[in-house]
Amino acid sequence: MERVIKEELVHHLEKIKFLPKEQFGFRQGKSTTTQMIIFQEHIVKEVSAGKTIDVIYMDMEKAFDLLTFQEIISKLKKAKVSGKLLKLLIIFITQRKFLVKINKSKSQTTDSTSGVGQGFVLSAILFIIVFAQISEHLNLFKEILHFIFADDLKLVFSYYINDFDPTILQNILNELFKFCSEKSITINPTKSVHVQYGNPNPNAKYFINNAEIERKDVIRDLGIYIKNDLSMSQHIDMIY
Repeated sequence: MERVIKEELVHHLEKIKFLPKEQFGFRQGKSTTTQMIIFQEHIVKEVSAGKTIDVIYMDMEKAFDLLTFQEIISKLKKAKVSGKLLKLLIIFITQRKFLVKINKSKSQTTDSTSGVGQGFVLSAILFIIVFAQISEHLNLFKEILHFIFADDLKLVFSYYINDFDPTILQNILNELFKFCSEKSITINPTKSVHVQYGNPNPNAKYFINNAEIERKDVIRDLGIYIKNDLSMSQHIDMIY
């Protein structure tokens, strides 16, 4: 039953073009591979042009669990989901229960009060419906690109060293943090990462909620370890 509901919902969302092009998760014709190819092609193009590219890999803390029911239902209505489909989804969202089991001991059954649930067929698609507002917000800022896979978000800021203005990306990060806080989406600054590609710029430092984002030379992006020269040697060494 849940799979049938999901197929109907996905068909509706794709038909009305509700989901942003930047979202590569859980969609037909899109995958981690397609995102990685498009992202790396962009980085190579910008590096070849002599630019510096600062990429912020954002960590969304417990994103699937912390969304309010009100926020989820509101976004379903914005996506023009209505009638019996909406009623079924509201029941699924608001009438879940859970318990905790440790060895042979079980807690009392408790009503779920937030989130889209973990491990359900519908969980991922409900989440990316809500997360679509992140793309809508970020598309207001023409100075950056962004890429999303489910709740994995990266911001891409390219510039020539002589034109570097740290306030451009910093202001966007400030606005994004404020926007997410208002929407019950928590950004974790201590787990977010800054990777710089191309022309090195030691002056590029960025902050989330006054906490400096750690800069690294290697990042695990969508399951693959990539260096800031786009080498995957570390990932290959780990496999072999």
